[in-house]
Amino acid sequence: MKALLYSFSLFLIFTASSAAEDGSSEVNYALVKLCREHANQARLEEYANCWADEAMNNGHVVKRERIRIVMEDIRRTFPDYHSEIQDEVIKGDTIVTISRVSGTHRGMAQTSANGGLLRGVQPTGKRFEVLQIHWWRVKDGKIVFHRAVRDDLGMMQQLGLVPAAPPK
Repeated sequence: MKALLYSFSLFLIFTASSAAEDGSSEVNYALVKLCREHANQARLEEYANCWADEAMNNGHVVKRERIRIVMEDIRRTFPDYHSEIQDEVIKGDTIVTISRVSGTHRGMAQTSANGGLLRGVQPTGKRFEVLQIHWWRVKDGKIVFHRAVRDDLGMMQQLGLVPAAPPK
């Protein structure tokens, strides 16, 4: 599974528009890592401040406040939410990461975070751990673009909300 996710991320990054390699790649990656750390520590204002006033997030133009609200909902649903970057590909203003994301379902989601699959669902108390791909674009020191590919089925199976295997 990791090899497939990695191959997909490489395809995405190298088919993206080319950016000048001027040393800003490391600065852009540092911002993405810092943003992840803010999310892990539930520093919601700092997390939101990593983003531009308006950004493209999973195909929708959203304001920074919406980014904060979604992360707040993820943290409410999974108080021990943690995202750890496992691998990355960096090219100019574009960063693609493979992350191991985990958490324990202890709260009820209220937004469309996680595809809306957990909105209104009673907490199961179960833990999940899945891989996710995140594609980020940074401009002027802020995240302006983000797209994620998540293993929502794996998460739902681990939370006991979907059968682990199809019936025979």
